[in-house]
Amino acid sequence: MKRLCCLILLIAVLGLIASGCQKSQNPVSATSLEENAPSSLNKATTLRKINLKDPMTEIWDVPCAAGGAGEQVATSGTMHIMVHYLIDSDDKWHVTIHENPQNCQGVGLTTGDTYQISGLAQNTWNFVISDTLPFVVTNQNIYRVIGKGPDNNFRSHYTYKLRWNANGDVVIDGSKWDVDCK
Repeated sequence: MKRLCCLILLIAVLGLIASGCQKSQNPVSATSLEENAPSSLNKATTLRKINLKDPMTEIWDVPCAAGGAGEQVATSGTMHIMVHYLIDSDDKWHVTIHENPQNCQGVGLTTGDTYQISGLAQNTWNFVISDTLPFVVTNQNIYRVIGKGPDNNFRSHYTYKLRWNANGDVVIDGSKWDVDCK
């Protein structure tokens, strides 16, 4: 999912650069918020929203499934992706990407047990387009694979913050990954 999110953002940014940040001609996949922007925003500020839905298929390793023996769960559904970006008067880009699975179900590949998938991922990116450094990315993912009955629910919570400083060095400001079964 992280790769999909990065790919979508890269395509969106490259598309905006290529089009000179013109309003989208396709109102189904992109919506301009400029006319609804708060009056406190400077005229040089651009505020936009891109709303996407993408088919999702993924295999999850659920260690607490099958009575604690663990199993892989094949999931499918739709990933809802909302990209908000703001270009301020100093040409700084502030991008927030929200992802959440919708109508996502899974089937255990060993037991045939059924699962529901829920969660949220949020990514923020801050950078200046004409000067790629410094560049800051923060990410938080919380996903749950929820099975029927006790002791087969799985939760994954992953956060990190990466910063590319002016010298191009990558600094990890924090990284944490928690998983548990309930």
